[in-house]
Amino acid sequence: MLSQNLPTDDHLGSSFSDFCSKFSLFSLLSACGARKVRGVPVSEVFSYLFSIVFKGVSTYQHQRRNRGGKVVGKDCVHRFMQSVYIDWNLFISRLCSAIIEKVLKPIHEHEKNERTCLVIDDSPFYRNSSKRVELLALCKDHSKKNCFFKGFRMLTLGYTDGTSFLPVAHSLLGTENDKMQINGAKEVAVGTPGHCRRALSRTKATEAMLVLLDYAREAAINAKYVLFDSWFSCPAQIFSVLEKGYHVACMLKKGSTKYYDEQGENPSTVSDIFRRNRKRRGTSKYLLSTVVTIKDKDGRLQKVKLVFVRNRNKSKDYLVLLSTDTSLDEQQIIALYGNRWSILFRESELLRLSA
Repeated sequence: MLSQNLPTDDHLGSSFSDFCSKFSLFSLLSACGARKVRGVPVSEVFSYLFSIVFKGVSTYQHQRRNRGGKVVGKDCVHRFMQSVYIDWNLFISRLCSAIIEKVLKPIHEHEKNERTCLVIDDSPFYRNSSKRVELLALCKDHSKKNCFFKGFRMLTLGYTDGTSFLPVAHSLLGTENDKMQINGAKEVAVGTPGHCRRALSRTKATEAMLVLLDYAREAAINAKYVLFDSWFSCPAQIFSVLEKGYHVACMLKKGSTKYYDEQGENPSTVSDIFRRNRKRRGTSKYLLSTVVTIKDKDGRLQKVKLVFVRNRNKSKDYLVLLSTDTSLDEQQIIALYGNRWSILFRESELLRLSA
């Protein structure tokens, strides 16, 4: 979280230099495509942009306040930020991996921490006043009924060990529907990171999510579980995440998706399962749990545990959690999924900065 008492330039510069030295930040930037042949060095441009975040002003405001002073020119900043050769997701994921290895692992060295998770979430990124932004689209805000807005869906991937949180990768999703597209994309060289970012922006969220998970795998970020909400919880998506070597813990919709017995027979919805099973009495955190089977279009079966939890906001309602790790008990599944909520707001703020 950003401190209320903003640091001075000297204190910030000293802390940032130590950070860069410890994690070889500028070498990492170079490896991810941030290079310049002439002009202001990459290290100076990046340091300037980093310092702006902690001063509570935009780049434009800072440039106006320091006219005639020693600041990086706005054209230099824009060229750097718009470069199609810098793979920002690769940079963030590798930096995250380095922080885990050098900082978080030593802290938990003598602990058996099995709650390392990757958290996926999407949130609306409003740009209602924008006119010329690339790939600007009309997007639907799922948190509001029949609400469309100009902007993007910000799909984010983060890492948490139950205490700390680190951003891993992100993508501003527009739309794959041409009718909802407001602006097109600039023509850039095929195969560059900039071209890949633009292509990813026009894919479905379920496909983009798997691409972000690949960044975490390539950076060797060790996590046992992937957490996400009900928008991604279809059986096909769960199987796709399992194929990448992760267990899944997610929330389910009370829809028409079918769940089966161990033999892959007797299909039932979560509402059917809730009606026909006996519930726990008293003030227990969960009402019931059961092991069922999900099936993909190829007929593959996977055992999962469903946990029906009381809805605090509606006394007569319930929420349904799913875990592909059936060895976890009900309390562990609830606590595991709780990691997603505990870092939700930090995730949104940190990844808006990284975007």
